[in-house]
Amino acid sequence: MDYPGTERSKRVWWRGWKGVLCGVVVLAAVAAGGLFARDHYAAAGVEMEVASDGTQLKFKTEGESMAIYKDGKWQPLFVQGVNLGATLPGHFPGELPLSRKDYLRWFGEIKEMGANVIRIYTIHKPVFYDALVEFNRKHGDDPLFFVQGVWSPEEQLIEKRDAYLPEIRDAFKTEINRAVKAVYGDLTLPETKGSASGKYKTNAGPYLLAWSIGTEWDPEMVANTNKQHKDKAQYAGAHFATAAKATPFEAWLAEMVDHAAETERTYGWQHPMSFTNWVTTDVLNHPSEPLFTEDMVSVDATHVKPVDWKAGYLATYHVYPYYPDFFRYEDASGVKTAAAQNKSASAGGAKTAGKPGSDAKDKGKTATSGGSSSASPKKTDEDTYEIYLKRLKAYHKGMPIMITEYGVPSSAGISHQAPLGRSQGGHNEQAQGEIDADLTRIIHDEGYAGAILFMWQDEWFKKTWNTVPMELPEDRRAYWLNVLTNEKQFGVLGMYSGLEGRLRIDGDPKDWSKLKKSEKTKLAADVPGIREMWAAHDEAYVYLSVKLDHDFDPAKEQLFIGSDSLPGGNKHGEELYGRTLDEGLETLISIGADDESEVKIAANYDLEKRLYGYVYGMIDMSAKEIKDDSGLFNPWKLPVSLKMEPPDTKYAHAFEDTDAGRLPRGTNDPADPAYDSLAMWQYKGDFIEMRIPWMLLGLADPSSHQAISYEMPDKAFKLTKTDGIRFLPWILDKATHEVRGLGEASGSGAYPLSQLQPYTWSAWDTVNFAERLKPSYYAMQEIYKTIGEQPKTGG
Repeated sequence: MDYPGTERSKRVWWRGWKGVLCGVVVLAAVAAGGLFARDHYAAAGVEMEVASDGTQLKFKTEGESMAIYKDGKWQPLFVQGVNLGATLPGHFPGELPLSRKDYLRWFGEIKEMGANVIRIYTIHKPVFYDALVEFNRKHGDDPLFFVQGVWSPEEQLIEKRDAYLPEIRDAFKTEINRAVKAVYGDLTLPETKGSASGKYKTNAGPYLLAWSIGTEWDPEMVANTNKQHKDKAQYAGAHFATAAKATPFEAWLAEMVDHAAETERTYGWQHPMSFTNWVTTDVLNHPSEPLFTEDMVSVDATHVKPVDWKAGYLATYHVYPYYPDFFRYEDASGVKTAAAQNKSASAGGAKTAGKPGSDAKDKGKTATSGGSSSASPKKTDEDTYEIYLKRLKAYHKGMPIMITEYGVPSSAGISHQAPLGRSQGGHNEQAQGEIDADLTRIIHDEGYAGAILFMWQDEWFKKTWNTVPMELPEDRRAYWLNVLTNEKQFGVLGMYSGLEGRLRIDGDPKDWSKLKKSEKTKLAADVPGIREMWAAHDEAYVYLSVKLDHDFDPAKEQLFIGSDSLPGGNKHGEELYGRTLDEGLETLISIGADDESEVKIAANYDLEKRLYGYVYGMIDMSAKEIKDDSGLFNPWKLPVSLKMEPPDTKYAHAFEDTDAGRLPRGTNDPADPAYDSLAMWQYKGDFIEMRIPWMLLGLADPSSHQAISYEMPDKAFKLTKTDGIRFLPWILDKATHEVRGLGEASGSGAYPLSQLQPYTWSAWDTVNFAERLKPSYYAMQEIYKTIGEQPKTGG
């Protein structure tokens, strides 16, 4: 992307007396071969304060806000931005495929959105830091800053459950060293699979806003660390120390933050320090949370204190409106519903009681402790997100607190439900933007120091709990877009499958005529009323078009299309109206009135019933449903909450699911005022077109022809190769119940479905995709304009 206009004038470093002081300090250090030589050029366009000891400061904490040094003084700043991933479709994060061109294009779009910061989770390749400095030198009066995350040894921490193990401690300190050196352009990393590498020569330190140490902490690891190291609850370092009530894990964190500070100090700079936290290990008490592990232990930012760190220290949290489950139950007063008042028994120093009179977590909760109640709390329609933020902010009174992850995805699939429609998924891109902007407004209005949205770009490699058992093999998730997996579509920059921009779902056949012959296949459609039928596909969908010999009227008729990808399934059923087939159907597409348009699944192939019914016993799967060719087609559903009962949980929690097979009618043309990113079919006159997500057709990985088999799963489904998909159409007249297609009524033999030529496709290892800014991007742009980087302090 080319950036229009000339380079703006800068307030350069030698202007003003503070700038002169900075220049003297820097030049003297360079002459002496000292620490600041590497800072000289990078800092040339960055205004900063230089302390009496030569320490350079661009950002610091002041009271409950962040402050930026600008125009010769410290000014309050509301941090508004996005988290930035390290990957593209067709790649996993460790491959780090982003180029200088990608970064520069994105930085321009992010800045145009109104963000003043990006947050990265780990060390990127040198090209990230090179590109950011290049971009900022061209935008010197309004640069884009960044928060540098430092990835903890997460897998080791979860496996070993002891943060004090020397190998974990040393590995984390080594990663901290690398992150600091990478930021200041003082590092060479050898080629290592799954990690960044190269020569880091560019100093991006002047554009750093803050440090974010670590990742979301596993509660059982935290609790076990506290239990195993009761004698290590205090730490006193040169820059950070623990408060009196600190736990051993908090002392370990203080040591890591102190190590980061000491490492940065050698480069002559200081930036605000923080460690990552999330609701699971927050400081508040949540009796209405059903899972013990989601409310068993606290990690308290107020138990770590800066001792000698001019840039200051802040708390940061990941807070989503749908997770954990207590967000569905707490009322406006912050008092839990009556049925969830029981507290767990004490078991070994897991939680820390905080300030007197606060609702901080009590000591001693564990994942398996007693005190369960069989009664469930009642759900609420109140704004539990705002209630939670108000309570969390009150606890951290006197220090800045920032929400560094929040947001909802624009996905067809849902994995958690929430009050006020803020569920994890099930939103089109307009709704995503409305919710993201509203959450941003709430965070700002509650007096937080900043809000960093999750996420900049969609990430195809991501997984989520309710599709992971059938999204297999794991190492091929990045090669296709499963729109039922909501985690893949959090971005405000959409990453769309290959035909998204060329095959619009709008009821117009012109797009189909423009496809190359190699991109589409004419299907057999020997059905009175159907002139022709075509199929195409990309990384996310199978596309079908049907040309009738009459105008389609969904009020009067219904189009059915059965799909057959494996031996087995339904050869008869109510929807076949007395006809039988010589081969079974796995799924059944229905196109008609809005409440009729959906994909159903043969009962003995039903993924939800087989895993959560047959295997886990959480829902019923009847003997008839287990039988092959039962004739039953079930709604295609995904679980959003599993059945839980004491003593494994605090109270009984019912199994809940959502209908993932619904096919909304509309258009996915972003130029159309009626644009709906979740639109799956449309018709005009005699032409019907649709797109069906691969997983709804039983595909576990279309890129390698892997289908979900009929074999009963254990924790995950078994796979089998498919040779293709046969599509069988028929039309129902709703008034007369006359069926066109499927041959004659039963008695004249089964319809020879097995003789139809299947729709086939070539396997792929590379992907085609297109970037496009979503409506949610523009919604965020508007809320950023409204906020204008100005904090509402003391909220």
